Amino acid sequence: MQCQSMKFAHQTAQRGINLLVPFDRIEALKLVTDQNRLVVRLLATAVHVALVEHLQMVRLQQRECRLDSFLHGHGMTRRSGLLGRGSSGCGGLGRFKLGGHVSQQLVDDRHGAFQFALGQLSRLLSQFRHLGHHFLAQWRLVERNQILQLAFGEIGSVELDHFRLELVPANGLIQSSVGLGLIGFKQSLFRCRRLGFSEALSEHLLNLRIDRSAQAIGVGELQERFGARVVTGGVGKDLTAGTDQGYRGTDGTKTGHRVSLSSKRGFTPGPTILRLCGLLAQPPVHRAVKKHCSGTLPAYGYLTCNVLKGVRPVSRTETDSIGPIEVPEDAYWGAQTQRSLINFAIGDQRMPLPVLHALTLIKKAAARVNNRNGDLPADIARLIEQAADEVLDGQHDAQFPLVVWQTGSGTQSNMNVNEVVAGRANELAGQGRGGKSPVHPNDHVNRSQSSNDCFPTAMHIATAQAVKNSLLPAIAELSNGLAEQAARHMKLVKTGRTHMMDATPITFGQELSGFVAQLDYAEKAIRAALPAVYELAQGGTAVGTGLNSPKGFAEAIAAELAALSGLPFVTAPNKFAALAGHEPLAALSGALKTLAGTLMKIANDLRLLGSGPRAGLAEVRLPANEPGSSIMPGKVNPTQCEALSMLACQVMGNDVTIGFAASQGHLQLNVYKPVIIHNILQSIRLLADGCSNFNEHCIAGMEPDAEKMAEHLERGLMLVTALNPHIGYDKSAQIAKKAYTEGLTLREASLALGYLTDEEFDAWVRPEKMLEAGSNG
Repeated sequence: MQCQSMKFAHQTAQRGINLLVPFDRIEALKLVTDQNRLVVRLLATAVHVALVEHLQMVRLQQRECRLDSFLHGHGMTRRSGLLGRGSSGCGGLGRFKLGGHVSQQLVDDRHGAFQFALGQLSRLLSQFRHLGHHFLAQWRLVERNQILQLAFGEIGSVELDHFRLELVPANGLIQSSVGLGLIGFKQSLFRCRRLGFSEALSEHLLNLRIDRSAQAIGVGELQERFGARVVTGGVGKDLTAGTDQGYRGTDGTKTGHRVSLSSKRGFTPGPTILRLCGLLAQPPVHRAVKKHCSGTLPAYGYLTCNVLKGVRPVSRTETDSIGPIEVPEDAYWGAQTQRSLINFAIGDQRMPLPVLHALTLIKKAAARVNNRNGDLPADIARLIEQAADEVLDGQHDAQFPLVVWQTGSGTQSNMNVNEVVAGRANELAGQGRGGKSPVHPNDHVNRSQSSNDCFPTAMHIATAQAVKNSLLPAIAELSNGLAEQAARHMKLVKTGRTHMMDATPITFGQELSGFVAQLDYAEKAIRAALPAVYELAQGGTAVGTGLNSPKGFAEAIAAELAALSGLPFVTAPNKFAALAGHEPLAALSGALKTLAGTLMKIANDLRLLGSGPRAGLAEVRLPANEPGSSIMPGKVNPTQCEALSMLACQVMGNDVTIGFAASQGHLQLNVYKPVIIHNILQSIRLLADGCSNFNEHCIAGMEPDAEKMAEHLERGLMLVTALNPHIGYDKSAQIAKKAYTEGLTLREASLALGYLTDEEFDAWVRPEKMLEAGSNG
């Protein structure tokens, strides 16, 4: 079994330098660079699970990951794409697609080993987090004998001053020193060509010499290149191919030590610069094991490294009702947030920050009310308020990493806020970051509350704030912009069109005034939906009865939230409906869909009127903001109209999701809350940004083409409608038909038929007199 493992490792190791570490002893892997933006490609990732009775290997489809400087509190953004073929030594076995489906062609799947390893890998990859200049991946294992290879490949076109790779043990999990095994190979030019990285290998980060063979690199060379501080002897032995290597556990409790490998400073990366693998495999550490492989296979050994003095540990232990769990030391959150990170590695849609800030506002208001009621000590209330104010100020946005796709009640995000507020409060009190003393996330921060009433309350607060602060001003901005254009061109007569066909005259100002009125109607519908949104579920606690909240708490916290937010929040008259149903948000979403329909109409009309410039209507000149084609020189497209219509489509789709999710109130609780608020906030944000952007980049710079409008008006046939009161419908229709079939103007056709004189035509066919009721030419 061991030789099989080593053969597998040898095959995969030829990609670059490997790091061999005990999987069950390493808690975190940290890649430190001097850049905020780092592009990392997963060249090959393989999971190799070695059990006592059988061996399974899985080859993962090569993927591309992008770690980017995150925006608005967001962490990793993953961008998938097949990078090309490569040999990993596992050919023909199972393939795994990140976030996708698994097709298994496995030898054996007893004991659920495949699912276990796959789950660990998925969680590891999903938990890259940006912390300052750090990218942190954290994981825990509860079983041993697991092997995981992770190959980090090209970091393209980013100048780095240096990099450092740190391996950190899980605190208190085992009793042994930290072991770091290093296996290195000189690069094979042939294999690199197959991987598509034959360029600049001589300038490679590791300065690997191009060689036709794969040979082991000794400890001295590794130490020289990386600057690793290596202690030989004891459990550490030199790495020499084809020799026996023994390793064993050591006495004592030397946990918490950090192992570091650093590059030399002042290098410029080439196309292939970082080729480090974490081959995480060892037999149980409490057993002394000898292994031997002959030939050219690499031998495995430990290198124990010095403790880095004065460096803060990378993780700490937090506990909840399930048990202990390791949490990043830099994080304010606690056990429940960490478990959610592990258990819900789904997508990259984070819980919207407005919801998290609204939850924080609830914690602040609850602390005040509970303190006034004598249910919370004044010093604890002050700490909660201070921590909450920092969160509301945006100082800790990165502390909310959870995704939308979690429990349907939003419990994990509510606990995320509880833990962050408590963790920061405890730090303010002079204690360590996180923890539960003196401020407890449940007993103090969440006092008199339940996730079942907190989260729907936060949904209403976040929605009301977004509508009042962003959407309504943006609608007004667009409406005012259109109204200004309408007033400017109220006398510019043009051809009206119905059924996309020529109709009686209209002014361009009248046409635009219709847009303004439609926007006003949509705005009124949104405002009409707000009073129900101002009704809050807070005080209903678990099922709507108010259990564990003091009498009068619901009214008091609604008043406090109204005072803090400046919005007229009140307590919901029926908490059972407030927890189990979301009709107020469904109604608001319907109003948002109405606005989306209005914006779709405006965008479509303006791009039709702007079509051309020579083979279309061309009655409106839209701003030329950017080139429109990569193949047709000089082409300019109505991009603002296209963007506005696309976001309108998204909002309409969101309304379908919101309506269905709002209908899923099962018994005393609707458990589709996160998807409802995710979609409604997205709709509000898109509509607000779309209105403002469209006004600034389209309406403000839009100009009518008066000459083209006059040309179309002159050639239009429906001016004949003005003749109906004078010569009747039938004769008027004959004039229009003759003009159309023979290519004549209305004047020419009417004179040819002998129905009118020049003077009569001029007196009766006057477009400017056909613009209002009472006109008859």
